[in-house]
Amino acid sequence: MGNNIEIFNSSVAAIYDLSVLKSLGEITVDFSMLKTTMLDLFIYRKEVTLLETTKSISNITQDVPDFFNDNEYLSIVSTLKLILDDFEYNYYHNSLISGQENELLSELANLAGQIYVLGKTTYKEELKDWKTFIEEDRLPEVRRYSDLFE
Repeated sequence: MGNNIEIFNSSVAAIYDLSVLKSLGEITVDFSMLKTTMLDLFIYRKEVTLLETTKSISNITQDVPDFFNDNEYLSIVSTLKLILDDFEYNYYHNSLISGQENELLSELANLAGQIYVLGKTTYKEELKDWKTFIEEDRLPEVRRYSDLFE
């Protein structure tokens, strides 16, 4: 299974790279299937792929904000709310990713902040709990994203 995860991680990173190249007009790519797959992995919170999927979505949101449409962002925001509940109830503490909890939480905080920065009132309202959580969290790697919510 380890080899499959490495292939997945490389693939998700490649989606980010391709999205940047497309935004620069360097290539022409139909991302519909790739976006659907990546969003499904995030929305269904598949544990072994959640960290790398979150990183990729966060990087894309930061560098190519028009990659996702409004409905896709709303799905991501809804999932972020569910994941925050998961963390508050220690769901990931005894899961397959228990050793990656802090890194995952940091990446999720970054993703929530990057979406907040987009400035849509709907997103900001839906991410209020994340804003509070990030400002109050004990981990500096999470709190460092609080400036994105200003």
